[in-house]
Amino acid sequence: MVVTQFDLKLANYVQDKGKIDFKACEELFGKSESTLKRSIYTLNEYIPDHLRFSISHHEIRTNMTYADFSALCQRLDMNDYSPSLEERLSLIVCFGLLDGIVNMTELYARLNLSLSTKKKDRKELGFLLQQNGIEVVNRHRKGVSFEGNERFLRMIAARNLLSVIELKKNDDYVPRQANTPVQTLLYELVEHYLTAYHDKVKDKLCDFFGPDARLVDYPSKKFIYLHMMISLIRIEKGYTIKEIIEDMPEVASNYLLPVQEDSDYLDYLIASLNYKEPLHFPFNSQLKRLTEELINVIEEKNQVQFYTYDSIYNELYAYFYKCLIKNKLAYYFYDDKLDNTKTVFPKLYEQVKRTVSTWETDDGCELTDHQISVVCLILERFIIKNRVAGQNNRRVVIITNSSVEKVSFFLEVLSQHVNYEMVSYLTINELYRLEEMKFDAILTFSNRITVLLSELGWESIKINFYLTSDDIKRLLDHGFTSSRNKKLLAEEVVRQLETRSDTMDRTTYLQTAFPDIMI
Repeated sequence: MVVTQFDLKLANYVQDKGKIDFKACEELFGKSESTLKRSIYTLNEYIPDHLRFSISHHEIRTNMTYADFSALCQRLDMNDYSPSLEERLSLIVCFGLLDGIVNMTELYARLNLSLSTKKKDRKELGFLLQQNGIEVVNRHRKGVSFEGNERFLRMIAARNLLSVIELKKNDDYVPRQANTPVQTLLYELVEHYLTAYHDKVKDKLCDFFGPDARLVDYPSKKFIYLHMMISLIRIEKGYTIKEIIEDMPEVASNYLLPVQEDSDYLDYLIASLNYKEPLHFPFNSQLKRLTEELINVIEEKNQVQFYTYDSIYNELYAYFYKCLIKNKLAYYFYDDKLDNTKTVFPKLYEQVKRTVSTWETDDGCELTDHQISVVCLILERFIIKNRVAGQNNRRVVIITNSSVEKVSFFLEVLSQHVNYEMVSYLTINELYRLEEMKFDAILTFSNRITVLLSELGWESIKINFYLTSDDIKRLLDHGFTSSRNKKLLAEEVVRQLETRSDTMDRTTYLQTAFPDIMI
């Protein structure tokens, strides 16, 4: 049995998690349990006994580290590996783009693939490229070359090379440790061009970005490095960008390439990168309206006020502007850490998705699931940042026969986890008093009291006296908000202190207004 790209993807995912259940794998990869098991059985043939994957209780487990996974990839050669159709077509495009021509017969011999497979793939290649405005040109007894949509060809090459090389200290290039046999073949091809163009590209980007200014994250730096190298190679071979992208948003001109159209395209890519400090983008009335609309919806639905409004507006606006560019250019960076965002923040995810689904535009404002996930993280960060002490507190009544000392202990512990305002605590003999009280939730510690309240028509939340993580989750699910990272409105505190004449009065105000953080 031979290993596939999916087998290695599964192996890497499981080694990263340590263990994973089949249900989660099925949802993530869209594969059946039987397919997943076949992959595990295949992988185990190439792994030492002490590192092999085990299957038990509907879970896959392993002690493998990333170093072990990299070693597995390095042991494989083309005799052990079966490249997918997508891998094969991408490899053809990369060879043809960089060398100007690709001999598929020679390439498929190196891949240990038959001529019949090459013939089928040639048809698939023609169909794929034709859809994107590219013609496959036969060069008699030499191979094939590509003419047409230069942007699409460069993007395919950059996306594939992105996962093949790494930039180390001083931006020196090395092959990625966990390259598949196909990726190793691709690195051998590109290494020649890296040697020839590395210093030129590195110096240009260093001059542009500077040692400290406008720092981009690592994937962005590697992406623009590869794109500039590919652009220089193609321009020297006589291939330049001729396609005009309609209705692109305004970006700064940097003149980094010798051909204007190619330099303009690179400018769009530079503007869409992930910077550690958000860039300032030009004014766009539609993006302004959409950004304000989303912020208003989130404030209303989550009963939160963004006191740092300018900060959240600027960050969302900048991100939407980048999405506008990326969606027009049809590219993105995949991040598996975002796969579970809709599960972790289901309510917020649906609020964002429902809001952006109304943005019926033709200019790239439609957000992908991946982009919605990023927006959720931005919003959640600002929701946490704008939690103000004393706001959105749930009013609670506790029904218990415990002593006041025990109740006081419980309330002190509770304040470490959720925000609340204590209305009163009652014994089982004082339930009639509930009629005269205004509260949001009743808390109980026993099944007996919970059942009794239910019989009287009162809903309650039964939790443990010694709170557990499940209790905290239950409270949050019932509308309580976390008490972590609560902020004070500096302006309001200063105003209140200025109205008080002496130290004692000011101290009393602080202790009364903020009992959870002032003693």
